[in-house]
Formats: sequence, structure tokens, C-alpha cells
Amino acid sequence: MSDPGDMRDGARPRLLVIGTSHAGTLRMAEPAIAADWPDRRPQWYALPGGAFATARRDAEGYFGPDPDHPTGPRKAIEWNGRDRIDLRPHDRILLVGERFRLFYIAALLRDVDIWDHPSRGAARSLSLAFVTDAIRALVDLAADQVLAQFGPDARITVAPAPYPLLRAGERGWGHDRAIAGLRGLPAAAEIEALYERIIGEALSARGYGCLFQPDETRAGPFATADRFARPGPDAAPGATPLRPDLRHMNAAFGHLVYAAWMQRLAAEPAPQGLSAAPHLP
Repeated sequence: MSDPGDMRDGARPRLLVIGTSHAGTLRMAEPAIAADWPDRRPQWYALPGGAFATARRDAEGYFGPDPDHPTGPRKAIEWNGRDRIDLRPHDRILLVGERFRLFYIAALLRDVDIWDHPSRGAARSLSLAFVTDAIRALVDLAADQVLAQFGPDARITVAPAPYPLLRAGERGWGHDRAIAGLRGLPAAAEIEALYERIIGEALSARGYGCLFQPDETRAGPFATADRFARPGPDAAPGATPLRPDLRHMNAAFGHLVYAAWMQRLAAEPAPQGLSAAPHLP
């Protein structure tokens, strides 16, 4: 495995993976991560999506759930063994699981054609300029949410939630009409590239890095390969899941994302003063 190098003048880098339930995909790969990068093992902190959305970093640099959230404080203890985590000591932070309003965008585009693109015979058409502005507005909302939660922080790289499994767009159990419609756009690959470019720009403008899911995990536009399905609780070991979780992936996926992060760290010089908590009002 590639070595990300020392990021603190020869000292062992202090890494954190934090996020929604999608951070659990990486944690499922913890044994493989420990074997491949024994000196790059992270700390972990995650909350369910609803609780994470209202969690915040406080003025002292601690991140945790809203104490008034109905389940957040309890889930923090159940999932992490602690109610909050101090972000200040970490040199690099991978923030996992923001969806950047993917399903709103899918609902907008599922039954339309886009001007100047090949037609699929839809009853309605939208201009590419309108689609671009709509995507940017939705992505900006999500990026502003991250900024409100964490403040400006050059240590943070955001890894968006994976696209749903390929089978989510197929007829049968778990069929997602909006995702199927989005993938059915004749120019779906172009729209995916546009969407990801806008995400990268939005995060960069707010001082964050961006790490999209690796190419080897993909199965076409807006799709993750079915081999990364997370088995259900009753699945037999090694069996193909009949009703997998279509939005959360397995340990193999998590390992590939972590490997991509390690490669990113090896390629990028560390900003000065990484461990210093940014000023918060």
C-alpha cells in the first residue's frame, strides 16, 4: 500500500474519520486498515444522519450532538462510547456521508429532457443553464450546512455519501424511481460530471477538500457497483444479499475509500498549524 508519509515533521499523524452512518462503512474496514496502514489508524466518531445534521462544533473545538435532539446524545454514547469528540488534536479529518441533495436533484430530473441534449421523449424540458443553477443552489445549501457545523477548517476533506447501488434503479425490491430517472438521462454521465464539479467548487470555496468515491466502485453514472452491497443482518456469510442496504456499502468499499484518502495525503503537503482549532465566533 502507498505510504501517505509523515504529516507532522516525522511524527505519527493524528487522523479522524467522522460523519453519518456512512462513516460506519469505513469502520467496518478497520481490520484491513490496521493491517495495511498500522501507523495511519484513525479515530472514529459517527452519528445517525438526523442527529448528525443538527450536531455542531462548539467554541472549544468539541463536536457532538445537539443536547436537545431526541436520540442524538444516546446514539453518540452507543456508537462512540462518548458524547462528543475534540477535533483540535487531529492533523487530518475525513468527513463522510453528506449527500449534497442528490435525491432532490434526482426528483427534479427524473422525468425531463434537457435542451441541447438527446431527447428521451419526456413531456417537459429544462435548459442546461437552469439545471446547472438548480444543482448549484442545492449543493450550496449542503456545503453551507457543513460550514455551519464545522467552521472553516483546512484539515477537513469531505467524502460525499456513495451513490446508491446499481440495482436501486432496476425494477423490483428497492426500486428508486427518481434515481432510475436520473440515470436514464441520455447525458447522465455529463450531468454527473457537472454535479461533482459543482460539489468540488462549493467545498473549495469554503476551504475544504473533496474526495469522491473511487472509480473502481462505480457502475455507471450515479451508481455504485452491486458487489459493494452491505448484507442485511440475516444474510448468510458470503452470500449475495437478496435485499441489501441500497445506500450503505460494505467493508470492501470502505477500504477503497480509505486507500484513496491515504493516496491523497501522500500527494498533498500539510498546511501549517493543522492541529490548531480555527477561530469560532
